[in-house]
Amino acid sequence: MPQRSTKRLVAADQLVAHSSPPSSSSSSPFSSSSSSSSSCILLSLYESELLRSFVREVIGLKSLHLSGDPMNKVHLNYFSPGDELGWHFDNSEFFVNLLLQAPIAGGEFEFVPRSRTGKDPNNYALVQQVLEGAKSVTRVEPPSGSLLIFRGKYSIHRVSQVIDGERITAILTYEKQPGVIMNEYTRKKFFGRALDDVERQNRS
Repeated sequence: MPQRSTKRLVAADQLVAHSSPPSSSSSSPFSSSSSSSSSCILLSLYESELLRSFVREVIGLKSLHLSGDPMNKVHLNYFSPGDELGWHFDNSEFFVNLLLQAPIAGGEFEFVPRSRTGKDPNNYALVQQVLEGAKSVTRVEPPSGSLLIFRGKYSIHRVSQVIDGERITAILTYEKQPGVIMNEYTRKKFFGRALDDVERQNRS
């Protein structure tokens, strides 16, 4: 079963200059003249030692570092009606999402807990059941302002199709090692740009 994935991304280096999301509605928290201020607050929140300590305690790590990537450290995901993110596992061990705006209908976060284990890291049979709709899933509809910390590498998950309103999330990227950046293939797939583009922009 093909899994449709549609969303729009705004990279960290574009946040302050990004006055409004693509095809945004008037209710978006980033669609007003205060968007630059809101973006700076978001970056300050990401860099906060208090938040990083909280995430570290929840995940159970001895240390946790800010991303070294100028584009991926914080980015925004916009889902409009019809958008969705298909079933998948993450490459990273965990993710931290801040739901800035919940949709009016649809856009639920769905997952199957612990669907990957050390004994069966692929678990093809379970994945097939999920794709065919034959496996019960956990479904949550968090309100705006919710912080989601999730081990997406070990639990298959998706965002169901948004029916009404926009779903806007901030993805906060923390790493177990300092100075980690994306590989260029993933960067171009996610953001459509290379790291050289950011460096040229900073020099101009």
